[in-house]
Amino acid sequence: MNSGSSPEQDQRIDYSRDEGVSHTNEAAGYKPIFFESMIRDEMGNLWMSSNGSGVWRFDGKEMKHFPVKTRDSWLISIYQDRKGAIMLATDSAGVFQYDGKEFAPYKPKV
Repeated sequence: MNSGSSPEQDQRIDYSRDEGVSHTNEAAGYKPIFFESMIRDEMGNLWMSSNGSGVWRFDGKEMKHFPVKTRDSWLISIYQDRKGAIMLATDSAGVFQYDGKEFAPYKPKV
């Protein structure tokens, strides 16, 4: 198991990589978010996709949440293309692209 945390106390990111979670402390207000995929973009932001909780971006100081509107679809992978666009793949709702404000369904230019 690999684990650690960020140095920021007020907005700390705790992480672990394991086959599962042995326990959580939900009674104390801690609800874990399980991330499927993570990338670091060209600006150094850490983007994390999760199932049931959308996408999160950590800029080194603050976490920002981006809900992704899909119906019963799993967020599979997040990646940055050659042009710098942040893309999100789902299992059944297609591909989404970050437009600077939110993740919207990707519509290729024809």
